[in-house]
Amino acid sequence: MEPLAFVEIIGRHGEVLQRHALQRWPARVGRGYDMDVILDDPHVAPVHLSIEPVQENRYLVRDLGSVNGTRLSTNSARSAELNTGPDDMICIGQTQLRIRPLHYAVRAETPLRGGTGLRNIGLFALLGGIMIGMTIWTAYLVTLQQDENPAMIVGALGMASAVLLWVSAWALVSRIVMGRANFFAHGVIAAAGAIALFVTDIVFDYLGFGLDLRWLDYLGILAGAAMFAYVFYRHLCLASHFSARALAGAAIAVSFILHAGSMAVDYAKDRSASGKQQYRETVKAPAFLLVKGVAPAVFFAESESLKRKVDEAATKDP
Repeated sequence: MEPLAFVEIIGRHGEVLQRHALQRWPARVGRGYDMDVILDDPHVAPVHLSIEPVQENRYLVRDLGSVNGTRLSTNSARSAELNTGPDDMICIGQTQLRIRPLHYAVRAETPLRGGTGLRNIGLFALLGGIMIGMTIWTAYLVTLQQDENPAMIVGALGMASAVLLWVSAWALVSRIVMGRANFFAHGVIAAAGAIALFVTDIVFDYLGFGLDLRWLDYLGILAGAAMFAYVFYRHLCLASHFSARALAGAAIAVSFILHAGSMAVDYAKDRSASGKQQYRETVKAPAFLLVKGVAPAVFFAESESLKRKVDEAATKDP
């Protein structure tokens, strides 16, 4: 028997996941085994909706009393009946579908793009080299003694190992959930994210130094949190079937928890260091100082006053 129409199940990026041929009218969609289109979505009712033609290339979709309702993707309101065309997206539960007639004209095939895997390998190698170089350079800036140079290499190797473990974990999840590891695609995301976080940290560190504003460190943490959330979201997109909105929410929640803890630790350190002399590990050139500092005469006068207080405290102690 020739099909009458097709129901297409659509993924979060607009890709067609499945096609179901309809052999009779009205056709029924739901989780039940006696449905014409069976959906494995726990938010879809056993008997969710029915479909029947109303005119050429138009279909009447009736909700059959489901709990979660039926709606068009362009309208958040639930509808008991929908008059839909072949390009209208119908949302039931967490599933998107559309109804297309038998002779619907599909677009021409997309030309193959060869070498995508090789490009990912090359880009991962390039970004990984930049990331390791930045790690070594950052370690060099805070190194004070010549015999500490091997520690820079150890730090770079540690950073590289951490990124490889991170990428391997995401590749394993992708392999289990999606059937493809996408190791080098995850590697590109991780390396690019690490570089972006490095650059963000450096920019806010130098701005805090140049403007003599300690609170810019907290703004830097917020910028880093937004960047980490985006990187986490990109990893999730390669390793999950959930909707983009759900993945974005999960990424923001994870980033918020991690960086809120980081900000709390920094704030506690600042409170414990209140009244004490503070300094930054990296020695920066005077050219980066954008605000007028304390005059030498004032600085030395304050140091003399501080010395007298220390001497008096020392004489009082037994």
